[in-house]
Amino acid sequence: FQLNNILTYPSLNWKFEFLYLPFIMPFMLVSLFTMFIYRKDMQRSPKDIALIVVERLTNPAVALLGALCLVQLLTRVDTAAPAFILGTVLSDWFKEAFIIISPLLGALGSFFSGSTTVSNLTFGTIQALAAESVSVSKTTMLALQAVGGSAGNGISLSNIISGCSVVGLHVGEGTILVQTYKFVLSITTISTVVMLAFFFRF
Repeated sequence: FQLNNILTYPSLNWKFEFLYLPFIMPFMLVSLFTMFIYRKDMQRSPKDIALIVVERLTNPAVALLGALCLVQLLTRVDTAAPAFILGTVLSDWFKEAFIIISPLLGALGSFFSGSTTVSNLTFGTIQALAAESVSVSKTTMLALQAVGGSAGNGISLSNIISGCSVVGLHVGEGTILVQTYKFVLSITTISTVVMLAFFFRF
């Protein structure tokens, strides 16, 4: 699926490569194949199963739409892109202290997108630009970004909503966040301390 010149803005395009998603291959194909093999043992019809899946995914899809739109905006790479502007502004504000918020920025990317990879794609440019601006090692910044992105999966709304939908758990996202944020904060704090200890060497 592809959209070109969105809102009449030149070169603002969007492309969705549907068949590259793990949702289709292998997960959906394996699920359909399994249903076919065990069709005689199924307690519900395929139609009932499909309706249950749609019902459980409706609310999460609405909740995740805004976060996905934000991620698409931040992954743009030109000089007018939000990532470029944020990287320049934040580095001017924080100077060398940017290294302290670097893992938190990575965690924020995972919080919105639910993926370390997407967090790195989203905020990696910001981290690299900030490192250049304040004369800090790019390796250090990107390592903190990766650590924060990995830890941030624990507070990712998309992961929490998806997990609750799959198991049918009807609790507020805040209830789970209260249990997981302390581990995310601990990991990002430890990684920052370690990187600061080797800051001058690297």
